[in-house]
Amino acid sequence: MKAISHYCRGESHLASGKPCQDCATAVVVDEGCAMAIVSDGHGGDRYFRSDVGSRRLVDITQKAVTAFAHDGGDLEPYRFFTSEEAKESNDFVPEEVNRRLRWLFSSIIAQWNEAISAHAVSTPLNEWELEHVDQKYREEFLKGDTLEKIYGCTLMCYLQTSSFWLAFQIGDGKLLTLTSSPNSPLTSPTSPEQLTSSPINILTFSQPVPWDDRCFLNKTTSICDSAALEEFRYCFCNDGTFPLAAFLGSDGIDDTYGDGPMLENFYTTIYKLIATKGELATLRQLKSALPLISKRGSKDDMSVALVYDERKLPETLTALTRFQLNRTIADYDAIEERIASLNEKIAQLQPLSDESSRINLQYARRDLSKAIIRKRRLAGLKGSLTAYLNRLTKQ
Repeated sequence: MKAISHYCRGESHLASGKPCQDCATAVVVDEGCAMAIVSDGHGGDRYFRSDVGSRRLVDITQKAVTAFAHDGGDLEPYRFFTSEEAKESNDFVPEEVNRRLRWLFSSIIAQWNEAISAHAVSTPLNEWELEHVDQKYREEFLKGDTLEKIYGCTLMCYLQTSSFWLAFQIGDGKLLTLTSSPNSPLTSPTSPEQLTSSPINILTFSQPVPWDDRCFLNKTTSICDSAALEEFRYCFCNDGTFPLAAFLGSDGIDDTYGDGPMLENFYTTIYKLIATKGELATLRQLKSALPLISKRGSKDDMSVALVYDERKLPETLTALTRFQLNRTIADYDAIEERIASLNEKIAQLQPLSDESSRINLQYARRDLSKAIIRKRRLAGLKGSLTAYLNRLTKQ
C-alpha cells in the first residue's frame, strides 16, 4: 500500500490573514497497512483556533487508528456494513466490531478534548486573535467556557490493512473509493475495436460512508458537538475485498468540483499522474495546483489525501482511461443532441413574430454557441484519450 497527502491555505484565508484551518496526512504504517486522514477546521468567527484543533485531531486519530489496525486483525470475517445498518438492527452487525469502533471514536473524542484544553491553558491569546476575534468569543475563551467550540473541526479517515478496511467521518467533505466491478475484472482490450466496448462500469467511484443530511451549505456536524459520538458515520469490511484506492478531500475540494463526475475526474487525474509520473511528481503538482484551484473555485483551504494499491497501478490506469473515454463519448453524444435541439428551436423562432420570440432567439443562439465550444473541447478530449488508450494497450 502507498499513501500521499497535501493541504494548503485557501485564497480567502490569504486575503483575511487567517491561518490554514485544514490538516491532512497519509501514512504507510507497515507492509499492507496504510491510512489517510483529513480534518477541516470550522471557518466561523467562534472557531478561531480550529487550525490548532484540526492538527491535534489528525495526530490523535493517526495514533488511535494505528492501534486499531493492529488490534482489528482478529475479527471474524464479515461482509461490508455501515453505521446506518448498525443503527437499524443490532443483530445485523457483529457486536464485537461495533463495540471496538465505538471505543475507537470515543477515544479520539476524549483525547482531542484533553489536547485542546491543555492547549488553551498553555497558550494565551495571540495578537491576531486579540485583533480579529469578537469580544464575546474572547471572553468565552478566557472563561474557559465551551472551549471545544473554539477549536471545532471535522474528521475523515480511511484505513486499509491486509485483513480489513475501514472508513469513518464526522462532518462534511467527501470520501470516495475506487473499485473494480466484480463481474468485470481489469483486463486490457486486445484490439482498437474493443477500446470502448468494455462495460462502462468496469470501475466505480462511490461514497461508502453514509452521508449526513445535517451537513448542508455552511452547516456541519463536528468533533466539538456534545453528541459527537452519535454523529460518527462509518463503514467496515473484512470479507477479503478491497478498494483500488480511497480519496479524501475537505469541503474546499467538493465545493469546487461538486459531487459527481467533475470530482471523480479530479481524483482520476491525480491517480493517473501517480501511475505515470510517480509520487514525488504528483506531490509537486498538488503543491502548485491546489492554491490555483482554491483561487478559481471555492476560495477555501484545500486538503487531499489518498491511499492506493501500487500493485494495481498499470492495469487500473488502462481501465480508468477507458472509463474516461466512455464518459466523454456519452457527453459528446449528449451535446450533439443538444446542438440539434437548439438548431431546431432557432429555426422555429424565425421569422420573429414578437419581442418574446426575439429574446428567446437571443438566448438560444447564446446557448448554441456555448454548446459548439463544448463539443469542440469534448472532441479534442475524445481524440487524446483514444490515442492514449491505444498507446497503453500496445505496451
